[in-house]
Amino acid sequence: MVASPCWLVKGPVIGFSLLRRGQIETVVGCGQQFCHVLAFTYKKHSQQSRTKTHHGGLCKARLKDVRRACNCEYAVSRTMACAVLPVACFFEAADVWLFPFSLIARAMEPADVEKTLLSLPCLKSGGALCVTNCTDTEWHQMYVVDDGHMKVVVSIPSWTGLELRSKILASECLGQTVGPRHLATLEGEGGRRLLVNEFLEGGTLNVPDLTAKVLRDVGQLYAQLHRTDTSWFDPVREELARSGDLHIEGCDWTFCLWVLPRLQCLVPEANREELHSRGVDWAFLAREIQELPTNTALPSGTAVSSRKACVHGDAHLGNIMWHEDRLRLIDFDMTAPGPAGADLAYLVLMLFRCGFSRDAVADLNAQKEFARGYLTGLGELDEGPRLEEQLEEFLFEMHRWAYVGMIQMGLLCAVLMHNEGHPQKRELMQLRGPVLLHPSFLSKAKEIIQEAILDTSLRAEVLEQGLFFVTEARWTP
Repeated sequence: MVASPCWLVKGPVIGFSLLRRGQIETVVGCGQQFCHVLAFTYKKHSQQSRTKTHHGGLCKARLKDVRRACNCEYAVSRTMACAVLPVACFFEAADVWLFPFSLIARAMEPADVEKTLLSLPCLKSGGALCVTNCTDTEWHQMYVVDDGHMKVVVSIPSWTGLELRSKILASECLGQTVGPRHLATLEGEGGRRLLVNEFLEGGTLNVPDLTAKVLRDVGQLYAQLHRTDTSWFDPVREELARSGDLHIEGCDWTFCLWVLPRLQCLVPEANREELHSRGVDWAFLAREIQELPTNTALPSGTAVSSRKACVHGDAHLGNIMWHEDRLRLIDFDMTAPGPAGADLAYLVLMLFRCGFSRDAVADLNAQKEFARGYLTGLGELDEGPRLEEQLEEFLFEMHRWAYVGMIQMGLLCAVLMHNEGHPQKRELMQLRGPVLLHPSFLSKAKEIIQEAILDTSLRAEVLEQGLFFVTEARWTP
C-alpha cells in the first residue's frame, strides 16, 4: 500500500480532480452523500486518534477511474467550497480509499474578502466595506462589496487549472464589450482567486421583460458576443493541445469537445448510477459528444449558425442583466470558442422556453424578433421580400442545434439534480435529466430533425413546440 498526500474539499462536492505536474485531470464525481460521509469520517477519526480503518460508508473510487493515480500528488475539489480537508490517499490493488483526518482551511468569510479587497484602489474610501453573501449560485462563492461610494461583485471560483484560467481570460476580454468590466483578479487566503467585476445595477432579465424590442436586443447582444475575436482563448487552447485533451482539428468545436465532457465528468457518482439505472448510457453519451462535429442532424458548416464564434455556454435569462439601459452578459464559466449554434441551442430551450412546459413556449412571432435582432447584429438580415422566409430558415437552424442544447441541459440536470435548494427546480431536473440523456430519446430527436428538413409540416411543429416536446410526444421509452 502506497500513501500519498491529497486535498479534498468538504461541502456540496460535485467532483474532484488529480493535480499532477501542474495539470488538472478530472477523474470521478462524488455527491453530497459523499461529503456528509467525509464530515462523519473526520469526526470519527478525530475521536479515534485518526485511526486508518476501513469502515462502512467510506467512499472508494475504482482505480481504473483514476488515471495514473499512483503518480498523483494532490486531489483538488471542484466545489462551492465550504472547507478544505487534507486527505491521506491509500492505493490498493483495485481501489482508492480517501481518509480525511483534520480540518485545515475554510471557505472565505466576509472578513477574509474585505481584507483582500483593501488593496483595491477603487475601494479605498477610508471606511469599512460592507460584504454581502450572494446565496443564489450553483458553482461558486459570490459577494457584493460596497464601500459606500462604489459596489463590486466578487466571485471566488471553485474551478482550478485551465477551467479557472479560461474563466479569468474570458472575464477580462468580454468585460470590455458585452459583460461587466473586470476590475481585478486577486489572490486571497490559501491561494484562492477572487475575480472582482463591475456591479450591474438593473437586475436580471425576466420572462415578463421579453417584449419584441427586448427580444431583438437580446439577439443583437448575442450577435455582438459571437463576433468577438476568440484569441483570448489561445493560451488555454495551446495547453489543451499540448496535453492531448483537444486536437487542432477540434478547436472550432472547443465548447462541445471540452466544455461538455467537463460537465459529464462533474456528474456525481450517485447521480451517475441512478441515471444509469434509468437507461442513461454514459459511454454512448461520450461518443455522441465527440461525434457532434460530424452529426448530420446539425446545420452544415456554411450555415450562419455554424460559424466559429465566442460561445457564452450558459445562455439563460439569469445570465442576462440590465445596466444603464443596456443588456449585459455575466457568468463566463463555460465560455469558449465553438459553433454559434451551441449558444443558439440553449437559447431555444431557455429563452424560447422550449425545455420547460408546452404552454410556456414562445410563439413564432416572438422567436422571429430574436432572429431579426441576431441577424441584424451580424449584418446578415435581408429586408427584402425573402425576409419572412429567411427568419424561419434561421429559426429552424436554431431548433436543429437544440439537439446540442438538450445534451447540455441533460448534463446540468445530472450534475445538480440532488443539490440543496430550489425544490421545484430540482424536481424538474430529476424529471428531465433521464429523458434528455436517454440514448433512444436522443436518437429519436435526430430522426425528427432529419425528417423535418424535408417535411414542412413537421418543421412547423418543431418551430411551434420545440424539438424536446416534439420528440417527447413521439418517443417510446
